[in-house]
Amino acid sequence: MMSATDAEAASDGAWTEQFLGFLVEHLQVLEPNCEFGGLGLDSELASLGVDSLSLLAALAAIEDRYGVRIPDSELATLSTVVDLADRVAARMTNRQQATLATHRDLKVAPNKSGLS
Repeated sequence: MMSATDAEAASDGAWTEQFLGFLVEHLQVLEPNCEFGGLGLDSELASLGVDSLSLLAALAAIEDRYGVRIPDSELATLSTVVDLADRVAARMTNRQQATLATHRDLKVAPNKSGLS
């Protein structure tokens, strides 16, 4: 289990902005007719304008990308994008965080080829 300091580092502004970009990228693939340009960290998940299957597909991509699992029972407790980002950060191990930080420091481009 990671410490509060580790969780804080994983959910800093740069990480949450990167998370938001990843989420927007996948939602645009899943729902090409929707506009996500105004999506922000405080946006309500329920008001994203996507159907539940697209939201679950985006969640699956998030889980795969960050190597975490968010139980269905916890999904109902998440109301905003930042709530989801914080939950993902809280579930990441120290090793996953270090890998993510390394990729961010190296400015690795996100995978643009699809959903993973």
